Amino acid sequence: MDRKYKIGLLWHEGSGENAQTRYFPFPLFKRKAEIYSLTGQWGPAEAIYRKCLVWGDANSDQRISAQARDGLATILTKRGQYEEALELRERSLAIIKEIGDWSLLAGILSNLGTVYWSKGQFEKAMEFYRMSLPAAEEAADPNLIFRALNNIGVVLWNWGRYPEAEEIYLIQMGRSNTNNSLWQVGACAGNLGNVYYSQGFHDRALKFYQQHWEISEKLGDKQSVAVALGNIGNVYCEYKDYDQALEYYQKQLDMAGKLGDIRTAGLAIFNIGTIHQDKGDLATALTYFEKGLEIDNQLGDKAGLQADLTNIAEVLLKMQDFERAEKYALRSLEISRQIGDLKAERKSLEIMTEIRARRNDL
Repeated sequence: MDRKYKIGLLWHEGSGENAQTRYFPFPLFKRKAEIYSLTGQWGPAEAIYRKCLVWGDANSDQRISAQARDGLATILTKRGQYEEALELRERSLAIIKEIGDWSLLAGILSNLGTVYWSKGQFEKAMEFYRMSLPAAEEAADPNLIFRALNNIGVVLWNWGRYPEAEEIYLIQMGRSNTNNSLWQVGACAGNLGNVYYSQGFHDRALKFYQQHWEISEKLGDKQSVAVALGNIGNVYCEYKDYDQALEYYQKQLDMAGKLGDIRTAGLAIFNIGTIHQDKGDLATALTYFEKGLEIDNQLGDKAGLQADLTNIAEVLLKMQDFERAEKYALRSLEISRQIGDLKAERKSLEIMTEIRARRNDL
């Protein structure tokens, strides 16, 4: 029998209602779920991972069970369901330790760090990122080593330890150039742009963001193109060149639309709304922030919802619509407490305090 038809039959047997346990096309399902996840289609991605998890557990396939849990945790993390994500990944970690696979171990340790990062627990995130590095080195996998160091650099950047983060990314970029790994060079360029942007070195940041954009275009990596366009827009926003910033944010929004990437579209809409807010066009800003709220409601993204609600409350406060502003600020406060974001909680309380003070002044 021709090989392609044999594979087709195996797929049918492995995925039908009366599926045979001898074959299950997990790598293909996993790749499809990853594409859904990258483009913000979290519902279909979750459904695939849950299907794979059921199959893996039912057939005592530890590798599939562990990886399906990890993939499902990725979706839950995006939605702000951190405790469920941690539970899934801790179980996955236990399974992987039984298997004794260094590559899987490096991956799950990094992913556990990402959940803690998303929760704002950066010390804990760094703990797991550091543990992932020796596992990646044992696996002798350059991509996993790159990822571990990249994650460590991101935490250092977040802590404001810019020289250390810069050093990691420059060393990584040098190695990537030597290994002719263009996508890694692009990733390092984007990260260096973030380091310089955070320090107010906007010209230098723009140079690296443009390099990231050019490499991503060359590779055909549309997702990274959209990220780079947004970053370039951020720099022009800092320059107060709102027309240029809007041009790049619109390109980002258009790219996200072509990809079907709802999440990146939401980020672009947020940025466009922010520019209109800065320009004093509050009605237009409110329209964009409300669109962003719809998207994050659709995604179930609690962190995104919290940010949207805060922005809307601030705009309504400036418009002196105190009743509605307080309503949105209260919802923002509730969600910030649910996800354990102390910084966001403080911001919501500050808005509510200002609303009440402004009311008393009337």
